[in-house]
Order: sequence, then structure tokens, then C-alpha cells
Amino acid sequence: MSSGAGATDSLNVVRRFERAWRTADLQAVYALMTDDIFYHNMPREPILGLEAVKRYVDAYVDRFGRLLSVDWDVKSIAVNGNMVFIERVSRLSWENGHRTACPIVGVFEVRDGKIAAWRDYFDRATFDT
Repeated sequence: MSSGAGATDSLNVVRRFERAWRTADLQAVYALMTDDIFYHNMPREPILGLEAVKRYVDAYVDRFGRLLSVDWDVKSIAVNGNMVFIERVSRLSWENGHRTACPIVGVFEVRDGKIAAWRDYFDRATFDT
């Protein structure tokens, strides 16, 4: 897929990303990101690069134990070329029993069959509860 990939291709990439999160298959999640991914989990600081994203996820694993699942309760989706917008409630389940549910709007940019940019907008107080 080229940089000018169609809307259907972009949506399919993000849907595969969603399925990988549902089963907490972090290797599949990482395989769907570009090496130079730009990840911004608002309101936290942005993260640049796949290795930095892995360290960020590892920090959560250190805090809560192994991630068991992430359920995306999708409310709406809009696609424009290589841009995919998803309004969802993310429900995370961790090995130590910690659970959280957070309303999020995610914006994904797809390039060459992978996610090159991922921005999630949410209320941090809701996520950290």
C-alpha cells in the first residue's frame, strides 16, 4: 500500500490493530506500527518511534502486570483517505485485577500498510481511575 492508500485499506489496518489489542497480542500491535511512529496519548507527552512506544507499554506492564485484553467499544468511525477517526470506550484488563474504562477519540494515519501516527484524546482522570 502506498502513502495514498484508499480509505478501505486504511480502515482495514486500524481494524487489525484493534483486533490485536483485544487479545493483548503486543507483537501483532507493534507489527502494525511504522518504525518511526508518532504516538501521542493526550494529554501526556508525545512519543516518537516504535522502540519508545514499546518502553511506554512496558512501563504499564511493570505497574499493573501483564495486559490481558483491551476491548474497544466503538461508537463511531470516520475515514478520509489514510486518516481513520474512531470514537470508542477502551476497557483494559490487567493481570493484577486492575480494570479501567475510558472514553477516547483516536486519530490514526496509515502509511504503507502500517500506522504511522496515532493520537488518542481522552480525560486522563477518567483513564487513571
